[in-house]
Amino acid sequence: MREHFPSLLALARDAEREARADSLLDRIEALQRRTEDALTKAEEGENRFATFRGISEMRRTLELIGEVTKELNRTPTLNLSLHPEYVEARTLIIQSLEPYPEARQAVVRALSDIGGSNGTG
Repeated sequence: MREHFPSLLALARDAEREARADSLLDRIEALQRRTEDALTKAEEGENRFATFRGISEMRRTLELIGEVTKELNRTPTLNLSLHPEYVEARTLIIQSLEPYPEARQAVVRALSDIGGSNGTG
């Protein structure tokens, strides 16, 4: 019985971890720990294929943790002031206001405030 004590303790620790893994982040972090353990074993065994596979899995798991914790944001950003259709529309609006200098200046100032542009012409 005594020789089985370490493995029983390990099972108890695993059961406790699983009981605490009630959130997605907890479960992903548990997966990351298992991946890290597997990577360590692959490195110790000098299995290069398994090591690189472990590194790849570790990277993916860390990316997932970053996405869940909002530390990694993959949402693309759009700089509207550089978008060709916006530039064209802004230019047409400003050109059409040439007969109305005060209105034109007010529009140029407003566009500069929201788009970081300096207007055109």
